[in-house]
Amino acid sequence: NIQEWSLRKGPEEIILNPKEFLLLKCFMENPGRVFTKKQLYAAAWESDYLYDDNTIMVHISRLRNKIEDDPQNPAHIRTIKGIGYKFSKEAVE
Repeated sequence: NIQEWSLRKGPEEIILNPKEFLLLKCFMENPGRVFTKKQLYAAAWESDYLYDDNTIMVHISRLRNKIEDDPQNPAHIRTIKGIGYKFSKEAVE
């Protein structure tokens, strides 16, 4: 629920930090769209001034650990090699 900044996976409530929530919100509002790391950084940090690849990778990894059934083989947040990440359309249906 975006207004409540909450996420549920089945009956379980998943606690996301604000950056994880903003990243997930960006993905869910644009399923199937490929985002570069820089675009995701700008969406969650509302700036690209201090952009860092590693920051995005760490937050995506933490988000996958919370929402994916198998974070090592993600079904929802997919890596697009050499470009960035996309959220599967099937995840929002």
